[in-house]
Amino acid sequence: MANDLTFTSENGPLVTVFVACYNQSRFVEECLDSVRHETYANLQIIIFDDCSKDNSVSVIDTWLKKRRLDWQFIPHTRNMGICASLNQVLRLARGKYISMVAADDVWLPDKTARQVAMMEQMPKDIGVLYSDAFQIGENGEMLP
Repeated sequence: MANDLTFTSENGPLVTVFVACYNQSRFVEECLDSVRHETYANLQIIIFDDCSKDNSVSVIDTWLKKRRLDWQFIPHTRNMGICASLNQVLRLARGKYISMVAADDVWLPDKTARQVAMMEQMPKDIGVLYSDAFQIGENGEMLP
């Protein structure tokens, strides 16, 4: 396996990204910004809100309209739980790879590019890739 994880997304496989939101209006814009600034461009983005009781739906809707993005947004009218929500998104996914982010998390800009490059180098029987994470506090500070 090569150590070079540089990968251009122009010809790379489609990656379906889904953003899972439930009562995360305080953090969801930062999460969506991190997905939007991914260096890997061949993305199908699906956002679902699982019937948040806060204003997450309006925050997401306003954010999308302001940026005129062609991302799919599914606001549930009743809480379905994570399993049913993920199954719904999986039925809509068109990507070779699927990546999920909770709406109170953020991604580094090259996360998807590095993971796609790694998966493309793996044998076909490898089906899951995960990575370590940095923990950050509610105000963005790095935690030990």
